[in-house]
Amino acid sequence: THHYTIPATTHTPQRIENRISDMLTIAHDYAPYTIFYNGAQCGASAPMHMHFQAVRGGLIPIEWQWREASQEICAQEGYSGRISLLKDMYRPIFLITSYNKSEAEKLFDKLYHALPSQEGQEPMMNIIARYEGGQWLMWVFPRSKHRPDCYYAQDDKRRLISPASVEMGGLFIAPQRNDYDNITAQEIVNIYNEVCPTTQEIEKIVRKIRNEIE
Repeated sequence: THHYTIPATTHTPQRIENRISDMLTIAHDYAPYTIFYNGAQCGASAPMHMHFQAVRGGLIPIEWQWREASQEICAQEGYSGRISLLKDMYRPIFLITSYNKSEAEKLFDKLYHALPSQEGQEPMMNIIARYEGGQWLMWVFPRSKHRPDCYYAQDDKRRLISPASVEMGGLFIAPQRNDYDNITAQEIVNIYNEVCPTTQEIEKIVRKIRNEIE
């Protein structure tokens, strides 16, 4: 299948702040392609240079699986904008939907500033975005860790898997045949649990989105 890298024309760091408008524009102009962003500490292939990636729409499971999830509304903007927390998806996922681009940008900014971050660094996250039916959809996967411990294991527990947007979206890439043949569903759930914020941390993020805490 087609897989594209979309780099910035000037050398700038891999940071999504002030670039979300670009991502939404690309998703609109190149629909039905799906666009994704990996944070510099969350699987970016070129962490020192700003870029997005694009694949043919419909390849990443979250693109259709989200419809089966229950949703907890966290914030609304304008007449159609919404941030929801998807439930029972084995990892925390925030979904931003809107028929209006500026609404989607405002909601992303609200989520961005609710996510935890180290001083001078952007919050750890992966993002998948697409435009369909006149609507923008963004799935934001908050992260707490780059790679799971199994990536560095020296025994049969080693799995050469480093989750980025595609894996967070439900399509796990296994570079080694042994991992492809032997990884289990429980191992994948364990990887999600290890690289994502805890339930308590997600609850705190939701409270920040709702302006319930400073």
